[in-house]
Amino acid sequence: MRNRLLLTATFLLSLLFGCTTADFYAMFQDNARDNCNKMVEPDRSACLTRIPGDYDTYSRQREQARGVSPSSY
Repeated sequence: MRNRLLLTATFLLSLLFGCTTADFYAMFQDNARDNCNKMVEPDRSACLTRIPGDYDTYSRQREQARGVSPSSY
């Protein structure tokens, strides 16, 4: 519950200061990595492999899943 409140507050404050979608993506990835690093092996390694790649890769995959090509904007 506390993590959710902290993430919500961070999200709202970030909106006020003009963070981009890529910034949010990086913030959530950092949070996920921190949570994984609190685990012991082999759970830590498995958790880290589930964290998706960089924002550009994520964005391309999301657009492909939606059936929208980046050049159609």
